[in-house]
Amino acid sequence: MNDMRAAINGDRAPPPRAAKRKAQETLGFIHEEEDGQRPLKRSVIIRKKKVGEKELKPGYCENCRDKFEDFSEHILSRKHRKFALTPDNWKELDELLVQLDRPRKD
Repeated sequence: MNDMRAAINGDRAPPPRAAKRKAQETLGFIHEEEDGQRPLKRSVIIRKKKVGEKELKPGYCENCRDKFEDFSEHILSRKHRKFALTPDNWKELDELLVQLDRPRKD
């Protein structure tokens, strides 16, 4: 399609890519200082850093009996929070921990 456009318009160069077009538009807003004087108001362009893809931590939750792709996402799920916040689910574990003779840190 670009070749047809170039042939019709007589263009020899390929059309600019979207990223290049965006960069050129951004450069149009830069104001240069003249004669060492500062402009009264500068337009500041804030660019967000690309957040790299976070590293997924897949696994299995024995409480929920579910496989998950991302631990951080799973522990925020409704099912996991509902289990974790129910005191009855921890009764047996609490009783077992009381029976163990663990040194106290005082």
